[in-house]
Amino acid sequence: MSQLTNLQRVMAAEDLPSASTSSSETKLSALTVKVQCLSPEKDVTKWDIDRFAEPRPHAADKTKYFQYPQWGHISDPATVLDVHGRVMLWYLPGIIPPERVKHLNRIHLPLKGSLVKHSKRKNESSMRFGHRHVPELDGRDMDPLADAIFGHGRLMNSPATFQQGHLRLQDKVYESSNLKIPAVKEWLHEISYAEEFWNSISGLVLPDPARVGKDVIAPKGDWVVTQPPSGTQWPSIYVGIDVIVNQETPPHLDKVSAPSLLDLLVSLGTHDAQFHVWDLGSIFSYQPGTMIYLAGKLLHHSVPKWDKGERIALAHYMKDAVHNRFGLERPSFTQQKDLLGKFYRLSPTKTRRGKLTHKEVDARHLYSPSGSQPSPPGTPRTKASSQHLNFSDFHDSLDIPDSDWNDVDDAPQSRRHTKSQNDYIREWLPWRAEYLNIIMEVEQLARGGFVSSALKQKEVLWRDLKHRKWFGFGHDAGKDPGDGGLALFCPACPQPGLNLPADWKVQYDRDTVMRQYVIDGNFTAQHMKMNKPELDVALSDGKGYMVSEGPYQNHLQQSLDSKERSTCSNHRAINTANINKSNLRSTGIGTTACAQHGCFVPHTVVDFQKGERYMNTDYSICNALGYGSERITKALVIYDVGCQWNVNFWSRVKNSPFLLPPALEIVPGVGKFHLAAHKLSCFPRYSLHFVKGAGHLDGEILETLWAPFDKISPTARSMTQAHRQEVYDDHMRDSNWKKLVGLGEGFFSKEGKFMQTISVPSLLKKYKTSNKCLEEMNKAYEQLTAVLDPDKVSGWELDALRAEADRGEALDIYLLKGDKAPTFHEVQLQLMKNPKSPSGSGGSVTWLAEGLSIEDSQDQLRSELQQLPNPMSTSQEVKISEKRQRLSTRIEKFHSNGQAFFKGLEIDGTFIPQDDAAFCGKEEEEEEDREFWDEDEGYWEALEEEVEEVAYELMSIWIPSSIGSAKLTELGLVGLLKEERELRIGQANDCLDQLRTDLGNKAMLY
Repeated sequence: MSQLTNLQRVMAAEDLPSASTSSSETKLSALTVKVQCLSPEKDVTKWDIDRFAEPRPHAADKTKYFQYPQWGHISDPATVLDVHGRVMLWYLPGIIPPERVKHLNRIHLPLKGSLVKHSKRKNESSMRFGHRHVPELDGRDMDPLADAIFGHGRLMNSPATFQQGHLRLQDKVYESSNLKIPAVKEWLHEISYAEEFWNSISGLVLPDPARVGKDVIAPKGDWVVTQPPSGTQWPSIYVGIDVIVNQETPPHLDKVSAPSLLDLLVSLGTHDAQFHVWDLGSIFSYQPGTMIYLAGKLLHHSVPKWDKGERIALAHYMKDAVHNRFGLERPSFTQQKDLLGKFYRLSPTKTRRGKLTHKEVDARHLYSPSGSQPSPPGTPRTKASSQHLNFSDFHDSLDIPDSDWNDVDDAPQSRRHTKSQNDYIREWLPWRAEYLNIIMEVEQLARGGFVSSALKQKEVLWRDLKHRKWFGFGHDAGKDPGDGGLALFCPACPQPGLNLPADWKVQYDRDTVMRQYVIDGNFTAQHMKMNKPELDVALSDGKGYMVSEGPYQNHLQQSLDSKERSTCSNHRAINTANINKSNLRSTGIGTTACAQHGCFVPHTVVDFQKGERYMNTDYSICNALGYGSERITKALVIYDVGCQWNVNFWSRVKNSPFLLPPALEIVPGVGKFHLAAHKLSCFPRYSLHFVKGAGHLDGEILETLWAPFDKISPTARSMTQAHRQEVYDDHMRDSNWKKLVGLGEGFFSKEGKFMQTISVPSLLKKYKTSNKCLEEMNKAYEQLTAVLDPDKVSGWELDALRAEADRGEALDIYLLKGDKAPTFHEVQLQLMKNPKSPSGSGGSVTWLAEGLSIEDSQDQLRSELQQLPNPMSTSQEVKISEKRQRLSTRIEKFHSNGQAFFKGLEIDGTFIPQDDAAFCGKEEEEEEDREFWDEDEGYWEALEEEVEEVAYELMSIWIPSSIGSAKLTELGLVGLLKEERELRIGQANDCLDQLRTDLGNKAMLY
């Protein structure tokens, strides 16, 4: 306990990083949990928690069967157990340092305008929503929240929730609407590092609920329905996070959880509130920095008025109905003995009264060279705080063995297996929720519960030695690996001297052996500035996939920052080039990979400083073009903004002494997905369909490589530069290794000669499909050629060959040529510019355009009504009424303005527009259609009464086409009819153009 107090005192004045957790915070969390688990004072109730969870007819009935303890005020770490040792409550005061609390408080400032101060639902329970905090002062009520910094109210956020009243297994799960608020999205992004750290603590103290929580959040994209998608990445294992600001919490139970799904309450702000648990008769100090895990489904809890400061609370909870919706098991309660097993070995024993319990035994035998177990010292629990391992003995047990235990099966059984750091990164770093568990394991081996810097240095050196050994530099100290010498590359891409025969220039043409690269950036791989960069030591700078730091920085200093704006479309990659983050050393990374197989190219990963600039991507591309491409004369470079990057590429290379000019022809291209966002003229010039030798290529393979990379990039955000470089190199090396072993298998003859390569089944399938398609296309080509003029076909073939050789503007022959029909607005503008006809009037075109717009609104409203249920809900009726009111106002104003054009003509407005039955669906009552023309006078009288009260979406409007040409000719208003006809032609052109666009999108998707 004294160690925890001293560490809390030291961290109260320590500066912490603003967007990541420090090692000191990890030590504080580990020591707090350790003190809580090993503390001899345990609050044990006399309940069986399963029986306590059983429903009773009345709440007061529980007092007949269960004795409520009266423990009073509690301020030290504590654990509440039932009679069988199952955890009901964890109390972790001071686990969050004061400086971290201040930073988290600042994160909540933008939420002030989004807080909900009162419930919007009529049946919302006031117990759940809470009250505004108004303390008493001198007998008067005083409201300190008028000038509150953080505001007051509540904000409920959940990535998985049911609509009200829908809890069946077949019902859909939705995101809460609050996740679409920009302030909430930014808040989730900024607090994600803290939530992920709290996930690690939850995985340590509540392993089974944490595992179930991961299973719920993991498949988010497959089962959450949201319109439109918020795109918010949920950082917590809990499916609900409520932000409570300056509000009291009345006594209540959580309704949506389950008994074994403990809630997590995090106290922030500047308050001095207390946390009441009524069923335990306890009052817990609830100072900022406190975390409480509570069985909220069972224990009544509340936060009453406090005296000073502002309160911020984050209430995390799991939803049992959501777990049930996806068939996940309900976890069991956490056992005390399971947690103590993380720190001591336990053996079953009995108390003096004969009750079964467990006691700790000495654990030193786990780390001693022999398997013998020493006699346990007197009382292990009383010596727990003073008993530590001799680190010199532990240091000796980490001697590097002669053989690598990770590579052989017969590892010595007398020693404890120790993972190398390479194994640690590959197995654990992508799963950051397990990060704290590994740290806890290492901390128990080191002196005083803290990791030694000597241990870290040994692991880093060991990993670097292994890399040099694997790549053939381990036994030759005088040979330097060089740039990219400790990296793997694609074995299938053409590389002279490696996978091409000696006479490859005779066997293959230049298009067949053309190198194909794709380059892209990743703005999630940010890196924070270091406090003391001069102390950072890199062991493999530039030897892997990231470029050497010194030459790269010299290149950036010599290059001119040409702030080019795109002349094509509003491309994000170019227009974000001026973005600058003062607290970041790097705003992202860019790299190059082979376009066919998706292998990272060694020594091509560069850091971005102000977004994705050409000076960054040029360095990566030039390094890729010069890697293993001797005597290859052509390369295809696919870039999202290739149409802009290619314009001044050669001039930038010429002006920079650090960019080696590639001795090959560069063919620029744009990936198929991004090409749709370019101008129409970019399609023939940069489409991969018109590049000979490109094959069936999409050019977007780097997007698939970023998905697994994004799992580790946030972890490396606050690492040192050298550590981040090593982690990135390890990930990309592992990715290329998986590609390498998955490309195919081979076998050797008895003479040791490689005989055959067996391609993967997917490649064989593609080959068979391409042969089949080639036959079909040749047959169609021959049929089309047979009916065409031979002279024209010959001319087209010459144009195609010329375009293939010249490229650039010569490829514009593949553009579709044709005059586009005028749009509605173009027709309207032309009519307004025309001189006024004798029968026309000023402003008639604008008036007619408004009439057509009203008809479109009527069509849209009728379509919405056909899709709504019958009867409609109250909210749906309100929305329809609002739209009818707006429509009625527009119609009345339109008719009022039309009096000036119709010269006082009275129009009978009883016409009801009829929708096409093919687009309206089948009517429920078909018998009425058969009786429509029956001669029944009563029916026509009823119809007239209905027409008098016709709805606004069915009401006809006074436009020339509803009057008729004869009447208009009589009145001399033929000009109005001609103007309406021209506008309707433009309207039809717009509809046809939209139809063609939708059909094209459908063809691309399906």
